[in-house]
This record gives sequence, C-alpha cells and structure tokens, in this order.
Amino acid sequence: MTIALSLVFGSVIGSFLNVCIYRIPQNIAIARPRSYCPKCSNPICALDNIPIISFVMLKGRCRNCDKKIRLQDPAVELLTALLTMAVVWKFDFTILTIFYLSLIYILITISFIDLEHMIIPDGLVLAAALLGLMALIFNILPIGWMESAYGALLYGGGLALAGYAGKLIYKMETMGWGDVKLALVMGLCLGWIMSIVSLVLSVLIATFYIVLGMAAGRLTRKQMIPFGPFLALGTVISFLWGTEILGLYLQLVL
Repeated sequence: MTIALSLVFGSVIGSFLNVCIYRIPQNIAIARPRSYCPKCSNPICALDNIPIISFVMLKGRCRNCDKKIRLQDPAVELLTALLTMAVVWKFDFTILTIFYLSLIYILITISFIDLEHMIIPDGLVLAAALLGLMALIFNILPIGWMESAYGALLYGGGLALAGYAGKLIYKMETMGWGDVKLALVMGLCLGWIMSIVSLVLSVLIATFYIVLGMAAGRLTRKQMIPFGPFLALGTVISFLWGTEILGLYLQLVL
C-alpha cells in the first residue's frame, strides 16, 4: 500500500514538474494559466491530465490538435514516481524523506531544463541551497556543518578546477558556472565523503555517455553537453546507495 501511494504521489508531482520544466525557462508563471497544450494552446481537461495514464489513453496525441505529446512528459512522471518510491522504500516516512524528495524534485527539474536549454536556472539552485541550509539548521541531515562545508568546497571547487583545466587543454569552455554552483550546493547537502562518491559517479556516467555517443556518431569531440543531469544522477545515487557503493569499493581495494 505504501509503495502504491508513493508511486501515485510521485507521478502527480512529476506532472507538476513538467509544468515547471516547460515554463521556467520561458519566464511563464507556474501557477497560472492552467495546463495547456504547447502546440495549440488549448486548456487540458482534468481527464487528459492524469499522469502517465492520459498519455496512453490519448495514444500520445493532444485531444484538440492531434499533435504529438512530448515523450518527455510521461518519462518525467514515471521517473519521479519511481524515485519517490525508492526514497520512501529506503528511508520510510521521516523528515529526512521529505528533504530528499524535495531535493530530488528540484534536481529532476534542473536536469530536464539543462538537457533542453543548456542552462541551470539560478532560482532552482538557490531553492536547493536554502533547502540544504534549513536541513542543516534543524539537524535533519546525517552530517554536521563542517562536513557540509568541506563537501561544498570539495565538490564545487573540484568542478571549477576541472572546468579551468578543460579550458586550458581544449581552448574552450568545458564547464558552465551553473554546473559549478549546482555542485557546490550538492556538496553542501552530501558532505565531503558522499561528495567524492557523487563526483566520481557523475564523471564516470558522463564519460560512458560521451564514449557511446561518439562511437555512435551522435557526439563530436568538442561538442558541449549538459553536465547538470549527470551531477543530479550522481547525487541521487549517492543519497540512495552511496554508503553501499563506498563499502563495496573499499572491500575490493583493501
């Protein structure tokens, strides 16, 4: 029952995140107007706004204009539902669960905006930073202030140095400041140990993606790619399974 409720709740939140992903880059108010088709601008009725199910019922097309609905919409809803379920399964219903879910929802929004527009909105990074600071103030996080500060310095500083090194080597910008600011905030929330785990995971996953993309001819050597989604993915994996991953690594090398 708990799993089912978390899936339903997560899919509903995912539907709202789709609104944020579409509207924030265009500076459109999130609350109003009500949901509408971006192709024909007709309002979407309640029956057609049921997460995931409506997409299947409508066969992926708008009821009014018959234009294709973005596959991203049900993908965001499904991803949000699954991550909500994973967090609830891992941490049960606690105040820490609320923190992790809130941060993950911000990271999902950042990731899909970065994928489409190659930007990380400062407002969303600020929201994540305030969330992390509040969690530290009220002792919600399993880390203290010093560990948090070291994490921010390590993650944000490490990414800034990597970007600077990349600029010297490739004679072009290889890391946006939005990525650095996001990494700093993630370090704040993770602490220095999990920041290392998250950074390594982010780089490994990004490298794997680039190698596959170049092998398939979809990416070039100097093509810019959004790094925000990889930072978000590394952070979420570290929240959920970072301790287990670190323990397994130490068993292998020691």
